[in-house]
Amino acid sequence: MSTSNISSDANEFAGKRALVTGGTKGAGKAIADRFQQGGAIVIITARSAPAEKTDNHLSRRMSRPRKAQRR
Repeated sequence: MSTSNISSDANEFAGKRALVTGGTKGAGKAIADRFQQGGAIVIITARSAPAEKTDNHLSRRMSRPRKAQRR
């Protein structure tokens, strides 16, 4: 993770929950990491699994609905 000049408080998001979609890479990962650093409970969802092991990623195979059969 890259460092920035934005100051952060370790308890800034304490007691908060954050749901981050697309949180396994890029901007979504940076957002999830920032919430976690601030003390939030973070849940990450994405179409692909994260590159590194994490306990807060929900992994489910999603399927498209079947087309309704005509009678």
